[in-house]
Amino acid sequence: LINPAITDIERKEILDQVSVHLGNEANLHFFPDKVGNLAPYIYSKSLVNLMIPPRVLTTGIPMQAMEVMGSRGFLLCGYQADLANAFIPGEEVVLFDSRQDLLEKLTYFMEHGKERTSITKAALEKIRTEHTFARRLDILLQYG
Repeated sequence: LINPAITDIERKEILDQVSVHLGNEANLHFFPDKVGNLAPYIYSKSLVNLMIPPRVLTTGIPMQAMEVMGSRGFLLCGYQADLANAFIPGEEVVLFDSRQDLLEKLTYFMEHGKERTSITKAALEKIRTEHTFARRLDILLQYG
């Protein structure tokens, strides 16, 4: 139970730092993990969807990352090795590995809409072609 508490504290600190960095023009919204049927709409309309993975998540691809990219949303996510192996960093997903890296990439991509759009389209295409239920089932049957 301590890891979720630490993650919550870390997320708040990071969001406070982002808010200070972006200044008063920032239009930041924090959405809880469960926003129901509105999630795809929110993800697709947001300039940047920031994901700070839980500390307990050390392997695998965060489900919310797939939801954001599959909803035509631009994802800026804390580094996860499996996500970096499944998607090309900088082309299909943008990952940060420190708070400074986060602030630099956030600033850059908020100002470069064409690059956000290109990465978003590439991620969606990868999901549509390589991350389907049929492909997942094949992998499960191979190792099952």
